[in-house]
This record gives sequence, C-alpha cells and structure tokens, in this order.
Amino acid sequence: MSVAVFTRASTPHLADGLIRTAEKHGVSLVFVHDMGSQIDLEPFLKIRTAIQNHDCTHAIYVDAFDVLVSRWEEKEVETLIDKAGGLLMSCECGCWPAGPWCDTYVARKRTPWCAINGGQFAGTRQAMIDLLREVYDRKNMMECGGGNQEILHKMLADGYEMGLDQECRIFQSMAGLSECITEKNGIMYNTFTDTFPMFPHWNGRTPGMGDWLKVLL
Repeated sequence: MSVAVFTRASTPHLADGLIRTAEKHGVSLVFVHDMGSQIDLEPFLKIRTAIQNHDCTHAIYVDAFDVLVSRWEEKEVETLIDKAGGLLMSCECGCWPAGPWCDTYVARKRTPWCAINGGQFAGTRQAMIDLLREVYDRKNMMECGGGNQEILHKMLADGYEMGLDQECRIFQSMAGLSECITEKNGIMYNTFTDTFPMFPHWNGRTPGMGDWLKVLL
C-alpha cells in the first residue's frame, strides 16, 4: 500500500459514515484508538507512532466523526502531495483561532478556502512524521485553545514548508460557501474550484453530513 489513511476515534462506531464510504471506495482506514483531545495533542503523538510503524510511502490524516469519502484516486493523492513539496494541508474559509498569524494567508490566498484546518492533512511518510513531532513539541505555544490548528497556523507563519489545498482537490471544508458544493455524477463537486474533493469534512459542527451520506453511498 502506497497511501494509508489514518484516523482517530475512541468509539469507532460513531465513525460509521467514514467507514461505510471508505469501504465503498476501497479506502483502508488505520484507526488510532484514543481517549485524548486535540488540545493536549496526545492523539497526534499516537498517530505519528502509527505512521512510523506503517510501510506506506504517503499518509493522510482525517478526523473520524465528521468526515466522509466522496471518491478515491491513490496515484492522484501521491502526485498532489509530491507537487506540494511533501505536505498538503486542508483549508477552510476563515483563519481560526484569530491572531497575528492569520496575516500569513493574505498573500497566499487563491480561493476562499485559504487557511489551514487541522482536521485533515496529508504528506509523505517522513514529512508527516516530522510534522506531527513538531506540532507536539510546540504544544506550549497555544494561546487561544486552538489545539493543533493554532499551532499549524503559527508554524506556517514561522516558515515551515506546507502546501495548502486551496483548490480542494483532496480535502473539502463544508463550513461556509455551501452553495458552491454540489453533487455531480454521484460524487461531490466544488463549482468554484472546478474540482472533485475526496474527503469532505463537516468541521465546526456544520450540519448536512447525514444528507450527503445518502448521496455518497
């Protein structure tokens, strides 16, 4: 297996939508079982260990309870990660939590989905191992309770090399601009970016995941 998809859950049955849509598209999920939180960052240390113990060449991390699989093209994922320099981060429409680190997105903005969302990201195996270690090592930098997302904003502002999936080729934040997201040929389509995202994410308790589950199954 070249690309492995990692996720975390204390109760995997609550990730039923992710599991069922992953099975439909032949995506093998690697579950990291934990009772931790994104604030203490312990789960990300466990994910790092899981990636280290896996023989994948590329890895994807996705949240479990609010993510579905719309489509899957492994070679496309590898190509997009490699073209991005080894890391490709999911993006959402706003920079949360707010702070001076948000200014780094102004010059980089190409689409409304411009700021890192910490619930999904991808990279080469080694780049993911290094990223997760760096995130954990910076846990004392949190000022606003934003967990790994706040740290990732600050890492980008500090010059850490990360590609941004602003075209929503792999990841799709469903919080905001829902009018741009529609169904086309049985899968999700972003009319603004003219792309077919693979992993839609109902971040921020965004409603509508149940309706989309019916579409994608």
